Amino acid sequence: MLLPITIDKLSSVSFQEQIAEQLRRFILEGLLVPGTRVPTSRELARQAGLSRNTVTLAYERLIGEGYLQTRPASGTFVAEVFSNPDLALPAAARPEASLGGIPRRPVVFSGQAWPRLTAKPEFDCRLFSADPSIFPTREWRRHILSALEHHGGRMGNTPPPAGEQKLRHAIARWLSASRGITATADDVLVVAGRQQAYNIAAQLLLRPGDGVVVEAPCNLNAALVFEAAQANLLPVPVDERGIRPDLLPSGPALAYLTPSHQSPVGGTLPLDRREAVLAWARANGTYLFEDDIGCEFHYDGWQPPSLKSMDRNGLVIYCGSFTLTLGAGLRLGYMVLPPELASAALAAKTLLDNGCPWLEQAALANLMETGNFARHVLGTKKLYQERRDRLVEALLQRFGAATVIGFEAGTHVGLRLPEGFPDAATIQQSGAEQGIAIHAAPACSFDAAADHRYRQRTLYLGYGALPVERIPAAVDQLVAVIENLAPAFA
Repeated sequence: MLLPITIDKLSSVSFQEQIAEQLRRFILEGLLVPGTRVPTSRELARQAGLSRNTVTLAYERLIGEGYLQTRPASGTFVAEVFSNPDLALPAAARPEASLGGIPRRPVVFSGQAWPRLTAKPEFDCRLFSADPSIFPTREWRRHILSALEHHGGRMGNTPPPAGEQKLRHAIARWLSASRGITATADDVLVVAGRQQAYNIAAQLLLRPGDGVVVEAPCNLNAALVFEAAQANLLPVPVDERGIRPDLLPSGPALAYLTPSHQSPVGGTLPLDRREAVLAWARANGTYLFEDDIGCEFHYDGWQPPSLKSMDRNGLVIYCGSFTLTLGAGLRLGYMVLPPELASAALAAKTLLDNGCPWLEQAALANLMETGNFARHVLGTKKLYQERRDRLVEALLQRFGAATVIGFEAGTHVGLRLPEGFPDAATIQQSGAEQGIAIHAAPACSFDAAADHRYRQRTLYLGYGALPVERIPAAVDQLVAVIENLAPAFA
């Protein structure tokens, strides 16, 4: 192990004390955690350019103070039991004293992140979850190995910030066939998932105080990005057909929409509303951010065209990802931007990460070009539709007085409960404690305009990661949660 030990040979402080003081600080600051093996005295002496005896005396001092311990025939380690290290330090050497009263500048960033579950629940009904068991592992392994075999030397090169040309070409072809979007590889920007796309849009278009339309209730991941950019969020209510164009305000810089499967209510925005939204954007000079969540999984009836394919004025920023088709762990998505935003978006993307990892892009491009991706999406759609049908059936059987909404597309449905049931947030919290992960629409200041039926009375259940044979048990568990809260209503 190499440690960043620095020795000032002109200092009046002895070499032994310099080593001991720096090792104490490494332990206190967490650079060396309990149980970590430290270099031998010979190794550290060679690193620091000192005699071994000097290092040995420093180690013995720290062992006596309780910071280090020796293990026979194993070496020297950071002590495992170290509950209050400050008490072992002289007052002058404690961390707060080392600051020397120097003022620290306040943190400028004021955003917040949506809290995530760290443990997998017994019944995973979270939104936007994909089933890891259906990932095309065999094909993916083959494409990874092929990329390494034929182009492995590229691992030493920085990837193109806009994305691999081969992948951008494959995405453009996919969007043309599946969403009617006329685009070339040069129009596609590969991003590290939707979250990066939200941040790029915010950097391009938003100044503090600018207005941003968000749906109410909304996709919290996006809304929190715009809030962190100090935008003025303008919530517009949705119903079971999506956002209400008649309630759109005048003059915002950006409008964020999820028209394929509204997040979270679940409606698919019909053609007449899409035309109305585009006309409103044209009249106000407002850019539309089309987050096409769930577009690959439309089960019932005719799927309206994407806003991007209908745009004749260059106002739609289109965003998609592979989260629902392949999994969130891939961290790859894409944007198609109006021409006047393309160069600025590329510059913003370059400053953020200088390009997404090459190997995953190469494998994904091959998966798409061979047709295996299209076949995978088709098979996944059939599987998810079976789960959707089974979940809706089970919910209607157990909640006869409730209404199931948003089931035409995507990978989740809404369960709108009658008046008198516990509110959705209470059920969500109790469910988490009893092993079932479900969602209520977030009660945020920026979605106060949301109809209480969709925020307080509706539960949202994802079925992407829920095997079909587990669905009846998951619904039974939901019933049990509500019975514990209010037996009369279950």
